[in-house]
Amino acid sequence: MVKRNPERDRTDILIVYNWMHVAKLQGYDELEDLSLDSRAVSFDLDSCKLIVKALMARKMVHNHEHQQKHPLEIIEPNAVGSPGVLMP
Repeated sequence: MVKRNPERDRTDILIVYNWMHVAKLQGYDELEDLSLDSRAVSFDLDSCKLIVKALMARKMVHNHEHQQKHPLEIIEPNAVGSPGVLMP
């Protein structure tokens, strides 16, 4: 998920794998060196809820008065491997 903040001249990229937040990058250039092979992650319900909330907010009608100021973009990075998933 890519979130742009033009007021701060910042782009955050949240890497999500199977509904788990596994990494946060500061821009597209960090995608080139990204590898999930050595990362260990576990499912976190709170993180999953935030991901779902962000995705649902994307579906807001553009003419709605509460439209997001900084819309989310979904991208699929090139193959970066899969993290080692730890069970709780």
